[in-house]
Amino acid sequence: MSGSAPITPANRLLVTVVGPARNPGMEYEKTERSSWLGLYWSLKSPGEGQALLEAIVGSLRVRNRRAADLKAWTPDVTGKRRGPVPLVVEDGAVVLKMQLAGQAVYYELAAK
Repeated sequence: MSGSAPITPANRLLVTVVGPARNPGMEYEKTERSSWLGLYWSLKSPGEGQALLEAIVGSLRVRNRRAADLKAWTPDVTGKRRGPVPLVVEDGAVVLKMQLAGQAVYYELAAK
C-alpha cells in the first residue's frame, strides 16, 4: 500500500492470509498436463454464490523500521476498517496474531 516500497520502510501494508477458497458448486477436472507439483486441474464449473474462504490462524512477524508506530485493523473487501487488531512489538518487528474470532483474511498495518 506504500507503492513499490519494500516492507521494511513501508508506512502501510496490506496482508492477505487465506487458505483454500471455493464457490459452492465449483468443480474441477484433471488435465493431461503435470509438473513437479503434480497434475494440473481445469475449472469445469465456477459454481455460484459467495466464495467460501478458509481463514488462517497463526502469527506473522513483520520487520519494519516503524514497528513501534504501526497499528493494525481488519478491513472489509472494500478497504473500510472494521476493527483494530492488537500487535506486539519485538526487536524492530511487529507480530500479527491471526485468530478465527477476527473473521478476517485481510489485515491493514499502518503507521500512526
